[in-house]
Amino acid sequence: MLAQIIAMPRGHLCASFLRLFVTNAVYRFVWDIVYNLYFHPLRKYPGPLLARASNVCFSYWFHGGRQPYKILDLHPVVRIAPNDLAFNSAQSWPDIYRFRQKHKTFVKGLFYEGGVSSGHGVSSVETPKGRAHPAQHQSLRRGL
Repeated sequence: MLAQIIAMPRGHLCASFLRLFVTNAVYRFVWDIVYNLYFHPLRKYPGPLLARASNVCFSYWFHGGRQPYKILDLHPVVRIAPNDLAFNSAQSWPDIYRFRQKHKTFVKGLFYEGGVSSGHGVSSVETPKGRAHPAQHQSLRRGL
Protein backbone atom coordinates (compact mmCIF):
# COMPACT_ATOMS: atom_id res chain seq x y z
CA MET A 1 0.00 0.00 0.00
CA LEU A 2 2.75 2.45 0.97
CA ALA A 3 4.74 1.52 -2.13
CA GLN A 4 1.69 2.28 -4.30
CA ILE A 5 1.29 5.69 -2.68
CA ILE A 6 4.98 6.51 -3.15
CA ALA A 7 4.85 5.37 -6.79
CA MET A 8 1.90 7.67 -7.58
CA PRO A 9 2.57 10.70 -9.72
CA ARG A 10 2.63 13.93 -7.72
CA GLY A 11 -0.72 15.21 -9.06
CA HIS A 12 -2.52 11.99 -8.14
CA LEU A 13 -1.01 12.09 -4.65
CA CYS A 14 -2.26 15.65 -4.05
CA ALA A 15 -5.69 14.71 -5.36
CA SER A 16 -5.79 11.70 -3.03
CA PHE A 17 -4.90 13.81 0.00
CA LEU A 18 -7.44 16.45 -1.00
CA ARG A 19 -10.12 13.78 -1.39
CA LEU A 20 -9.17 12.32 2.01
CA PHE A 21 -9.31 15.77 3.64
CA VAL A 22 -12.72 16.65 2.14
CA THR A 23 -14.16 13.24 3.01
CA ASN A 24 -12.90 13.53 6.58
CA ALA A 25 -14.34 17.07 6.91
CA VAL A 26 -17.76 15.93 5.63
CA TYR A 27 -17.82 12.95 8.01
CA ARG A 28 -16.85 15.19 10.92
CA PHE A 29 -19.56 17.72 10.03
CA VAL A 30 -22.22 14.99 9.82
CA TRP A 31 -21.02 13.36 13.05
CA ASP A 32 -21.16 16.68 14.93
CA ILE A 33 -24.77 17.20 13.83
CA VAL A 34 -25.78 13.65 14.78
CA TYR A 35 -24.04 13.96 18.15
CA ASN A 36 -25.63 17.33 18.94
CA LEU A 37 -29.11 16.06 18.09
CA TYR A 38 -29.08 12.56 19.61
CA PHE A 39 -26.20 12.10 22.08
CA HIS A 40 -25.51 15.54 23.59
CA PRO A 41 -26.26 15.98 27.34
CA LEU A 42 -28.65 18.88 26.49
CA ARG A 43 -30.59 16.91 23.86
CA LYS A 44 -33.75 16.75 26.01
CA TYR A 45 -34.26 20.54 26.00
CA PRO A 46 -36.50 22.02 23.30
CA GLY A 47 -35.32 24.36 20.60
CA PRO A 48 -35.29 24.82 16.85
CA LEU A 49 -33.72 21.89 15.00
CA LEU A 50 -31.00 24.00 13.40
CA ALA A 51 -30.18 25.60 16.76
CA ARG A 52 -29.85 22.20 18.42
CA ALA A 53 -27.62 20.93 15.60
CA SER A 54 -25.22 23.85 15.08
CA ASN A 55 -24.40 27.45 15.99
CA VAL A 56 -25.87 28.83 12.76
CA CYS A 57 -29.15 30.03 14.33
CA PHE A 58 -27.41 31.53 17.34
CA SER A 59 -25.00 33.49 15.13
CA TYR A 60 -27.78 34.64 12.80
CA TRP A 61 -30.01 35.82 15.66
CA PHE A 62 -27.14 37.42 17.58
CA HIS A 63 -25.66 39.37 14.69
CA GLY A 64 -29.08 40.42 13.46
CA GLY A 65 -30.09 41.73 16.90
CA ARG A 66 -33.01 39.31 17.15
CA GLN A 67 -31.67 36.96 19.81
CA PRO A 68 -33.58 38.31 22.86
CA TYR A 69 -36.86 38.38 20.93
CA LYS A 70 -36.43 34.86 19.57
CA ILE A 71 -35.69 33.52 23.06
CA LEU A 72 -38.87 35.12 24.42
CA ASP A 73 -40.91 33.69 21.53
CA LEU A 74 -39.75 30.11 22.09
CA HIS A 75 -39.91 28.29 25.46
CA PRO A 76 -39.18 29.18 29.11
CA VAL A 77 -36.01 27.08 28.78
CA VAL A 78 -34.75 26.75 25.23
CA ARG A 79 -31.65 25.31 23.61
CA ILE A 80 -30.36 28.16 21.45
CA ALA A 81 -27.12 26.43 20.42
CA PRO A 82 -25.66 22.95 20.90
CA ASN A 83 -23.98 23.97 24.18
CA ASP A 84 -26.23 26.84 25.31
CA LEU A 85 -29.53 27.06 27.16
CA ALA A 86 -31.47 30.31 27.51
CA PHE A 87 -33.95 31.02 30.29
CA ASN A 88 -36.64 33.68 29.87
CA SER A 89 -38.07 33.96 33.38
CA ALA A 90 -36.96 35.99 36.37
CA GLN A 91 -37.21 32.89 38.57
CA SER A 92 -34.32 31.27 36.70
CA TRP A 93 -31.78 33.71 38.20
CA PRO A 94 -32.17 32.57 41.84
CA ASP A 95 -32.60 28.95 40.72
CA ILE A 96 -29.21 29.04 39.03
CA TYR A 97 -27.16 31.37 41.23
CA ARG A 98 -28.66 31.15 44.74
CA PHE A 99 -26.78 29.21 47.41
CA ARG A 100 -28.76 26.21 48.62
CA GLN A 101 -28.04 24.04 51.63
CA LYS A 102 -27.01 20.44 50.85
CA HIS A 103 -26.39 21.25 47.18
CA LYS A 104 -23.13 21.56 45.34
CA THR A 105 -21.93 25.08 44.67
CA PHE A 106 -22.54 26.18 41.10
CA VAL A 107 -19.05 26.63 39.67
CA LYS A 108 -18.81 28.95 36.70
CA GLY A 109 -16.54 28.31 33.74
CA LEU A 110 -13.13 29.81 33.07
CA PHE A 111 -14.75 32.61 31.08
CA TYR A 112 -15.74 34.22 34.38
CA GLU A 113 -12.25 34.07 35.89
CA GLY A 114 -11.39 37.61 34.80
CA GLY A 115 -9.57 37.02 31.54
CA VAL A 116 -5.95 36.57 30.67
CA SER A 117 -4.81 39.77 32.38
CA SER A 118 -6.07 38.75 35.83
CA GLY A 119 -3.33 36.22 36.51
CA HIS A 120 -3.65 32.68 37.77
CA GLY A 121 -5.67 31.98 40.89
CA VAL A 122 -7.32 35.39 41.04
CA SER A 123 -11.06 35.37 41.69
CA SER A 124 -13.38 38.16 40.75
CA VAL A 125 -15.92 39.55 43.22
CA GLU A 126 -18.77 37.71 41.49
CA THR A 127 -17.12 34.29 41.46
CA PRO A 128 -14.86 33.74 44.47
CA LYS A 129 -13.71 30.17 44.93
CA GLY A 130 -12.65 28.12 47.91
CA ARG A 131 -10.96 30.04 50.72
CA ALA A 132 -11.32 33.36 48.89
CA HIS A 133 -15.10 33.31 49.29
CA PRO A 134 -15.34 33.81 53.10
CA ALA A 135 -12.63 36.48 53.04
CA GLN A 136 -14.36 38.45 50.29
CA HIS A 137 -17.73 38.02 51.94
CA GLN A 138 -16.36 39.29 55.26
CA SER A 139 -14.87 42.39 53.65
CA LEU A 140 -18.05 43.18 51.71
CA ARG A 141 -20.55 42.31 54.47
CA ARG A 142 -20.82 45.84 55.87
CA GLY A 143 -21.69 47.31 52.47
CA LEU A 144 -24.22 44.62 51.70
